[in-house]
Amino acid sequence: MNRSRKHRAELDARNHRAAAFWRFRQEGRTLQEYANEFGVSLRTANNDRDHFMEKADEAVVDLCTMSREELRHQIRMELEELKAEAATVTDPGKRIYLKLQIVERKCKLYGLDEPTRTQSTNVNVQVDASGRFHKFVQSAAGLSEAQLEQVFVFAEAMPREELPMPAGPPPLQLEAGESK
Repeated sequence: MNRSRKHRAELDARNHRAAAFWRFRQEGRTLQEYANEFGVSLRTANNDRDHFMEKADEAVVDLCTMSREELRHQIRMELEELKAEAATVTDPGKRIYLKLQIVERKCKLYGLDEPTRTQSTNVNVQVDASGRFHKFVQSAAGLSEAQLEQVFVFAEAMPREELPMPAGPPPLQLEAGESK
């Protein structure tokens, strides 16, 4: 085995141990359990911990100094890698779950889960007491349900005449890109 393959194998083993280290840490397990799991000495486990913590600190600094677009691009690339890894999972239920988690994360990344913004328009309408509707409401006030029903039956039977619509406000003009 040449030096680059050996070095790559060592890096792969260390990356595998790094993932396990963070999992052990999340589960509250000890460094001794970590050392036993990987067949390394407690000193190596301590060195691994120091190395992994240093790498995590560097990653945090990198994240803090990245622009928003750089960070978004990096997360997008990591999600693509996770998607490829999820395709190798043999359990179909777990594979679907992982893919759904990735889709949800992408939706958050692109802002697709945010509520849509709507532009509200305030309309001020002034109504005076001389309108026909206002007169009808005033005259129907205090009538019982049965009496109101009689009024409606009577109004339906009356002949209609075409009334011109009063001039109203101009139609609402939307700018390009806006929707109602």
